[in-house]
Amino acid sequence: MAILAMVAVPRYMDMQKEARAAKIEALYGDIQTASKMAHAAVMVRGNVASIAMEGATVSLVNGYPAASAAGIIAAANLDETKDGITISHVAGAPPYTQITIPGSAVTNLSGATLTCHVTYNEAASGDAPAITKDNSSC
Repeated sequence: MAILAMVAVPRYMDMQKEARAAKIEALYGDIQTASKMAHAAVMVRGNVASIAMEGATVSLVNGYPAASAAGIIAAANLDETKDGITISHVAGAPPYTQITIPGSAVTNLSGATLTCHVTYNEAASGDAPAITKDNSSC
């Protein structure tokens, strides 16, 4: 029985990491698609402050969803409870939204906490938003 546990537990842990990494990939794709769809609507309708997407009003900045709950989160139809994610909005320059998966945080040897996440940096004037992912520490 102990031998089975020695083999099964590490494989189970690897499967959890793979599942979190796959979820980050899916979230990354959702965010990219939602951003591009919103921008396409702006190209058709002209420069507007918001658009309707799937019944939600999406706030825009520079022709792309804002880095907020009413922006990219509404455009991608994400929900912390339903999707099992954590969403953080940071008012920086530019503002950004970061989506992480609970339980994915690890502490590296230097004491820094790493998470697997997707980050949506709000679009600057004349630019597209920067959307990045890190699934190296899932």
